[in-house]
Amino acid sequence: MTISKRKLLTNVSLSKSLLAAIGRVAALWAQLEYVIDSKINSILQLPGAPKIDPKLMVPFNQRLELLDQLCKQFLTDADNRDHAGRIIANLKQLAVQRNLIVHGSIANSKQRHKGQIVYLFRRVRWDAPTARIVERRSFTVSGVETFAATISDQIPSALLIEVFFCDVKNAPLGKVER
Repeated sequence: MTISKRKLLTNVSLSKSLLAAIGRVAALWAQLEYVIDSKINSILQLPGAPKIDPKLMVPFNQRLELLDQLCKQFLTDADNRDHAGRIIANLKQLAVQRNLIVHGSIANSKQRHKGQIVYLFRRVRWDAPTARIVERRSFTVSGVETFAATISDQIPSALLIEVFFCDVKNAPLGKVER
């Protein structure tokens, strides 16, 4: 192995560029989760909101379900409610791919396919007597980077949810009477 090839690999036998792309996905997802969590916390302060301890960290999909329920409860404008529902649905779809990239196994999966290096990401279920692969998908480094960009593009959409609450009485962004 030449020096230049050694510089491209890490101690886990994966390329530094792949690990950097996975890191971008994780970092951007953390930003997105912060946005969602802060919106939920703000909405839970509204009169009539369910009494839920915001310190309870539940899986992201459950937090999205809660946010969806809160939007249905408080958003009176049908267009805003529908738009919020679409944003939440998009985030649910992204969560599946994010989970595969961040939590999936990629060890010993490097392959060449049509002249490109691809990595096979696998999700394993351990709740049965024997482990089983429940999802698998191949990504190039570029594909993982593209997914990170998609997450980045969704952060402003998630921020819109707070704007939708501007016309809700006593909402966090303003106290506009209906």
